[in-house]
Amino acid sequence: MVLSLYMPDRKFMTVSVTGEECELMCRHCKARFLRHMRPALDPETLYRLALEAENARYVGMLVSGGSDPTGRVPLAGYFNTLKNIKKNTNLILNVHTGFIGPE
Repeated sequence: MVLSLYMPDRKFMTVSVTGEECELMCRHCKARFLRHMRPALDPETLYRLALEAENARYVGMLVSGGSDPTGRVPLAGYFNTLKNIKKNTNLILNVHTGFIGPE
């Protein structure tokens, strides 16, 4: 098995599905990492950013966002969009979910 590591830089677009907002505000971060991410507050914007990244020859995208009070990043409305990005682009997707639930 090959393990490839990518650091977010000019080749890896970073995107937040919550913009700069985070309800959890952990001491180690306090949402400061979100300030430098491109906002994708709806699935259509996420898909547009993915196409933009592909056209600009990015390697991939980090999709993350602020957490809700239970430590989850609100990604449920983005599942189909993430599938479409994988299907229609060559981008590597790194998705930070926070804590996950059964759904």
